[in-house]
Amino acid sequence: MSADTPNLLGIDIGGTKTAIVVGSPDGKIVERFQFASLAERGLEPMLGDIESHAQTMRDRFPGIAAIGVSVGGPVDAEAGMVLGPPNLPGWDAVPLAARLAERFGVPARIEHDAKACALAEWRYGAGRGTRDMVFLTLGTGLGAGIIAGGRILRGRGNLAGEVGHWRVHEDGPLIYGKRGSYEGWASGAGLPALARFLKPGQFDELLDTAELGGRARSGDAMAIAVIAEAGRALGRGLALLVDLLAPEAIVLGNLASRLGPDFLDAAKDELAREALPALAANCRLLHCELGDGIGDMAALSVAASALHKEQN
Repeated sequence: MSADTPNLLGIDIGGTKTAIVVGSPDGKIVERFQFASLAERGLEPMLGDIESHAQTMRDRFPGIAAIGVSVGGPVDAEAGMVLGPPNLPGWDAVPLAARLAERFGVPARIEHDAKACALAEWRYGAGRGTRDMVFLTLGTGLGAGIIAGGRILRGRGNLAGEVGHWRVHEDGPLIYGKRGSYEGWASGAGLPALARFLKPGQFDELLDTAELGGRARSGDAMAIAVIAEAGRALGRGLALLVDLLAPEAIVLGNLASRLGPDFLDAAKDELAREALPALAANCRLLHCELGDGIGDMAALSVAASALHKEQN
C-alpha cells in the first residue's frame, strides 16, 4: 500500500479459529494471521489473544485507521456489543467496539457475520455495483444479509435476515427449532439430517454434506435425489426473497457451488415457478466471488465502514 493509503485492521472471530488481516479500503489484503480461538477458555483469555495479535499487526503496519470485527450473532452493531453467541462462552454483553477503540485509539466497529459477509460481497465481490442485494450465507447454517438502497437492513435488535427459521415444508429434520425449516432443508448442517429424513435407513452412516455431495458425483441416485429436493427447497425461499425485496441480485454462499448443478438447477427451476416473473427476471442469481476468503474480506469491509463513518 502507498504511504497515503490508510491501513485497515479486520478481525474475523469464530469459535474454532480467529483471523486478523491488514488491508486497504479497496479490498487488498497485505497480511493475514490465523490462530486457534480456544473459546472454551472464556472471554478474557480469548480477548487477550486477539488484542495481542492485533497489536503485533499494528506494530508491523503503522497507520491503522480503523478496526472492523465480524462475529457470529447475536450482536448489537450500532452499540458495538456482542450479546452471547452460542459458540463463544462468556461473551455476554461485551462492549467490544468500545474496548478496541480505547485500546488502539482508532474507530472500531463490529458486525454480525452474515451481514458482514453481505457487505464484503457487495463492496468487493459478486454484488459490486448493486444497490439492492441479498447474500445467503448458505454454509453450515443459512441466514441472510440484506443490502437495501445501499445500506444494511438491520431490523429491530439487528435481527433482520433470520430466514433459516422460515418454514418451507410441513415436515423435515428438526433444525433451527422447528421441522420443515429453511435451514433444515437447504443448509450444510441440514442436508445430512434431510437425507436420513427423506431416505430412512439409507444414510445412517452419512458424516456430512461433503460426503453427500461426493456420493452424488459418483452417481448415487439417492444422493442426487436428496440434493435436488434440497435445491427445490432453496428455490422456494429464493422466491420469497425475490417477491418481498425485489433485489437486483442474490449472492449464494459456498455450498451452492460445492453441491454442483443438480442443486442450483433445481433451485432456479423452483424460483422461476414460484416468484413473480417480472421480479425473477430482474434478479441475478450469483455464486459468491470471495470463496473461502470471505471471512477475511467481511472483517475488512466492516473496518472500511468504520473508516467511512469516521470520515463523514
